[in-house]
Order: sequence, then C-alpha cells, then structure tokens
Amino acid sequence: MLNSDTKSMTKSKGLFSLNSLILAYLSASFCLLICVNALSAQQDSSQLLDLKVEQKSLGETLDQLFVNHQIKLAFNASDPAFDQLISCNLTASTPEQILEALLKQRGYRFKKIGDQYIVFKHGESEPQEIKPQPDAGENLSKEITDTIFINRNVLRLDTIVRLDTIFRVDTVVLRDTITVFKEAANFKKTRRKGVRSDIFNTTSRKQQGHAVEVYYGRAFTNVQFDAEQQSNSILQDYWEKAVEPGFRAQTLGFKYHFNANKWTFTSGLALTGFAEKFDYKRKISTGGFFDVDTLDTYYSISNMDTTWFHITDSSWIPLDERNFEYSGTNKMGYLNWDIAAAFEIMSFPGVRIFTKAGAGLSALIYKSGTAISATPDYEAIPMKDFEMETLKFSWMVGLNARMRLTDAFDLVPEIYYRSYSGNMYKNYPVQRKQSMFGVNLGLIYYF
Repeated sequence: MLNSDTKSMTKSKGLFSLNSLILAYLSASFCLLICVNALSAQQDSSQLLDLKVEQKSLGETLDQLFVNHQIKLAFNASDPAFDQLISCNLTASTPEQILEALLKQRGYRFKKIGDQYIVFKHGESEPQEIKPQPDAGENLSKEITDTIFINRNVLRLDTIVRLDTIFRVDTVVLRDTITVFKEAANFKKTRRKGVRSDIFNTTSRKQQGHAVEVYYGRAFTNVQFDAEQQSNSILQDYWEKAVEPGFRAQTLGFKYHFNANKWTFTSGLALTGFAEKFDYKRKISTGGFFDVDTLDTYYSISNMDTTWFHITDSSWIPLDERNFEYSGTNKMGYLNWDIAAAFEIMSFPGVRIFTKAGAGLSALIYKSGTAISATPDYEAIPMKDFEMETLKFSWMVGLNARMRLTDAFDLVPEIYYRSYSGNMYKNYPVQRKQSMFGVNLGLIYYF
C-alpha cells in the first residue's frame, strides 16, 4: 500500500516538473518575440526619414542624403539634370520613397546593390552586381593522381586574382571624386544668388530679328551764312547778327530695326522742328546834305573857245533817321526719312554699344517768322513770302547704347551729328548752310 502511494507521488512530481518546464519555455519565447518585434519596429522607424529642401539642385540634395543619413548614392554629377533646382517636403518616408519622388519625374531610376543605390536613366540597362567567381580549385577532384601534368593544370586554373573582379564594383569610389567639381560649380551659383537670372543674358531675338523704337531728342543748331558776291556782304552781315545758334531744335520719331548679329539696319520717320531767335535791327537815314539846284546857265565865246557858266542855288536838307527793330522766333518744320546701319563695337553685362552712319531726306512742311529781303533797303518780310528749298539731303554719324530693361525692351541713349547739304534758301544771294549736334533717348521693343 505504501509503495503504491509512493509511486503516485513520484508520478505527480514528474508531471509538475514537466508542466513548469513547458510554461517557462513558453514565457521565454513570448518575451523573445516581444523583444524582436520592438527591435524590428525601432529599426523600421529609424529608416523613416524627413527631407525638406528649397530651391536646391538635385545633386546637392542627393549629397545631403549621404551627409545627413549615410545613404550611399552613385550618380553622374556632370549630367545637367542634376543641376536643376528642386523643392520638396517629405516626412516619414523610406529612402526608396524619397529617391522615387526625386528621380522618377526627371527620367531616372535607381537600384540598390549592397548598401549603395545606383542612379541611372530610364532606357538604360540596369547595373548588375558583379559577384566574385568561385574558386576554380573547389571543382577539382580531391583525388590527385601522381601525374605531374594534373598538378600543373591545377596551377593554371588557380586564377583567383584574375577572376575576382569585385574591384569593378568598387569604381563607385571613383564616381565620388566628381563631388570636387560639384563644389566648384556650386560656388559659381552661390556667387550669383540674389541677382536676376536674365540680367546677363542676351536673348537671341535681340541679335536676330525685328524691333521698333520710339524716341525723342533735342539738338544744338549751327547756322552759317555765305554771300555769293562781295556786294551782298551787308546782307550777310544782317543775317549773322539777326540769327543766333541755340539748343532749340526738337525731334520726335519712330524707327524700324532689323538685327543681324552685330549689325543693325534701320529705317525711320521723324518730325524735326527748328526754332531760332530772330532779332533784326535796321536804321534808315535821309537828309543831312545840301540840295543844289541850277537856276540859269549862260556861256561866253572867246576866240574859238566856249565857256559855260551855271547859276545855282543850294538848300540844306535836314538829317532824318528812322530805326526799325524786328524781334521774334523763326520756326521751320521738316519731315525726315532716314536709313542707317549700326555695328556693335563692344558689350558689357546688360549693355551693347553701337556706332552708326546713315543718310536722310528732309521735306519742309511748315515755316513761320520773319526774313530779310534782298532789296536795297533790306526790309523785313514775313517768312511765308520767303522762298526756301522744300527738299534737303543730309548725312549723319552717331553713337548709341542699348541698355537692357527686360527680355523685350531696351533703353537707348544716343548722340549724333547731322549736316544738311546745299543752300536752304531758294533764289537768294546769301546761302544758308545748317548742321546740328543732338542727343536722343529711345525705347526699343523686340518682337
């Protein structure tokens, strides 16, 4: 009876120990599973990255991923696509998601080989990982005979150094050296930061194409008088004293330009108004002498000679002086048609300088004021009754600068000299030759 109870107790203790062991094993497995999940969650959360860039090149952004998150990347930094400015704001994203967002829209893909991401264009074959070749000696039979030639074959097959081409994968290190050139390029970009991107750019339509210009100018007018005969020197002197040169001429015009690289060909119309101060003073004097009158005449004859005698009477004519003064402004208006050619002689950032030469035809459209007649008393007559040449030829030279305002507009200051050929007066004994030195300010539109 005692033996039976003892065996029952022994059996119960055995079952208790087995249950305890199973329970301990399950508890340990459960704790291990919790730890693994926690570590996995921590590892996954550590791979979630935040990336925020504003107006930074794609190449700099990829470099930033390596500096900040140790993500190794291999890409062709000399490709202009990596100089494009981008902006993005990604949160809680994996490296693959970040690379997908940065590269997909720009025609690039990536592939991870080892711990490095290889970036390549769409359409290119995917880079392949080059694995070490297995040792050729491992395929040899372990049984080596006594034949010497077989041993030599083993030596010939021992080409481990030649077959181990893993060094070709390590060429990524050589690509990383391109970072040196990227720093130089970034230095140039940061130096221009804050400057308008188009201020130094000369668009092709400004060098090839059409343009129109409107301009306004003022000019100093110089007048020369020349008497055709010495007897007309008094009339010449009256004109020189009556007319004063001055900065009174005004021009308003329109030009059409055809641009061909450094050359520009121009045709235009302009209205030029001349205004000159006219101050003419004339004095007429009468009398101041004796008026002799013959009262009678007789003669005497002596031998063969005849002598005449006159009985005269003289009277004093008193001196009478009259002064005339004419003061006003003479105005003349011409419609000019000009053609010219200009050549670019130098250029600076935003400025191009041209020298120009041309010719013009001017038509008289109005005149007003006072002129001096060619009669002996040199009286003043209205300008409307005074004959002038209606058509005049002229030539000109000048210098102008085109200063960039926008892609379509330039501001054009200009200085020039123009000379009119021939006499401006018609059927008149005194010739008038005229020239002008002026400045213009114009606005060009390119289309």
